[in-house]
Amino acid sequence: MQTATSTETPKILGPSIASYGPRKRHWREAWIWPLPGFILALVLIVTGLDWYYYGYTQYGPIAAQSWSQDWLLWGILIGVTTLLITVWQVFRTRGRVNLYRYGISTHLPLQPSRSLRWEEITGIASATIQDSLWGHTLRTRHQSTIFPTQGKPITLDNHLGNLLELTTRLKANLYPRLLPGLRTRYQTGHQLNFGPISIHLKSVTIRDRQIPWEQVSHITVLSGHLIVETHDHVSDHSNNIRIPGNQIPNLELLLQVLQRGLNEQL
Repeated sequence: MQTATSTETPKILGPSIASYGPRKRHWREAWIWPLPGFILALVLIVTGLDWYYYGYTQYGPIAAQSWSQDWLLWGILIGVTTLLITVWQVFRTRGRVNLYRYGISTHLPLQPSRSLRWEEITGIASATIQDSLWGHTLRTRHQSTIFPTQGKPITLDNHLGNLLELTTRLKANLYPRLLPGLRTRYQTGHQLNFGPISIHLKSVTIRDRQIPWEQVSHITVLSGHLIVETHDHVSDHSNNIRIPGNQIPNLELLLQVLQRGLNEQL
């Protein structure tokens, strides 16, 4: 059964180009979460056992159980929780994406394996996310989402090695196929949808808010967000609309079409 699957995918999608497996993790990164949890659980259990011994030797089993049970229960609970999270983190790293001439195949945890030709993919969204605490950046992670014509979107994250390279190669295969059709539809007056944004020759719609092109003053990407600057010439009111980049499929293509719409208004 496994042999049939391995020969069928290249036959449908063409010869193999590259394979992206789990990212290699430094031992410090692997233990940054579980180690404090296990240490805390050990301290609680040892303290509970110490209270049990003291209570049993001095006042009997009833006092020993009463004084130690909370420490032991909390220690066991934290230890089991830490173990489950550790197992889940290890399980999540067991993913792989294979790149072929005519498409891709994905093998990700808790998701069915899928094989998609390029024409079965409608877009890809990517973003760089910074996790921060009290104004300090803890880590920077990357995320990409593939949107197939049928089925649920496929999310790729930092558990895959060389995710940025994979995303770049996916876009290099997808965008030349999508751009001519998008330009034709836009020029002939059709509405183009990019997730929370829809664009038309006369206006851009962002989260059900329709904005005429003449009110759009500037469009840029900053810190993983698409920022649309608007200015109402009647009320002389300006506003910035921010949309996370990972919510917008084919962001680079959207920017090209948006810029073209702006230029036509100048």
